[in-house]
Amino acid sequence: AEEVAALLEEHSVLVFKEAKLNDQELVEFGRQLASQFPGAALEASEGPAGGRAQPETAEEKLIGKIANFDPATGAMLPSDSKLLKFRSGNGYWHVDSSFKVRPALASLMDGRLVVPAGGGGETEFASSRAAFAALDAEWQEQLEKLICVHDFTYSLALDGRELVSGSLRKRLPPARHWLIRSTRRGRSIFAGKHCSHIEGLSVEKGRALIRRLNKHVTAEEFIYRHAWSPGDLVVCDNRSCIHRGRPWQNPGRVKRMICLAKIAEGHNEI
Repeated sequence: AEEVAALLEEHSVLVFKEAKLNDQELVEFGRQLASQFPGAALEASEGPAGGRAQPETAEEKLIGKIANFDPATGAMLPSDSKLLKFRSGNGYWHVDSSFKVRPALASLMDGRLVVPAGGGGETEFASSRAAFAALDAEWQEQLEKLICVHDFTYSLALDGRELVSGSLRKRLPPARHWLIRSTRRGRSIFAGKHCSHIEGLSVEKGRALIRRLNKHVTAEEFIYRHAWSPGDLVVCDNRSCIHRGRPWQNPGRVKRMICLAKIAEGHNEI
């Protein structure tokens, strides 16, 4: 676990080809990795995008089943499914759980059921650390002073305001983070689609800056594109990269399921 943690901090994304872990093995791998970061722990899989209404085992409570079908029955979700609308947000560049006070330090993605080769469904990762390093020193210094606010209800409203409920706002209030994170391997830009605004700037100016930074971070030169094979395990450091899922051919008939476990950070830097 110590070696994996060191490699993760160095490279931001690790790929274990055809690891073929089951739920229990994925959770145990996550626990071992979390033990290398003070205060970090596996995050409960909750919310419409990744959880299930009634998890049956301890492992299921910690794993999100990101699929276009019902894992219990195998039935495809209808195209107008509210759950699919929630999950469509995975197609935007984002940082997992950045809208929480203790965001996800790392995400463990298991390709339980993947799209056949050449059919799409890749996951893309962009290095927000390399993107920050590419900025000139003056701009770096200005950005380091800023605090940003990440808000799940803001990002949901990008897909449709009808998805946002009062109970959701109460359960997931906005969270404050430094716009520039510090890691052992350098500083990185902490933005993505959940980043709503920047303290001290007008909403318009703040969101214009966020859009500019997101565009910079996701330039082709900073992207790794992962084409899934069955059983692949991909681990990403959310402090130094952002990611998104890509569409695939015939999503109404071709099944895809990524099992997701997240490691919550031990603290908030602010």
